[in-house]
Amino acid sequence: MIGAAFGPAVVGELEYARRLAADLRAGMLLLATGTSPPPHC
Repeated sequence: MIGAAFGPAVVGELEYARRLAADLRAGMLLLATGTSPPPHC
């Protein structure tokens, strides 16, 4: 594993994707899952 991103759901998946994309280099593959439960309102 090269990188990981996690934290409160209010940050949003797109922000976590941006953080992970910064660690990517040519030829690397980003695997992501959206299995986290939604925040409670």
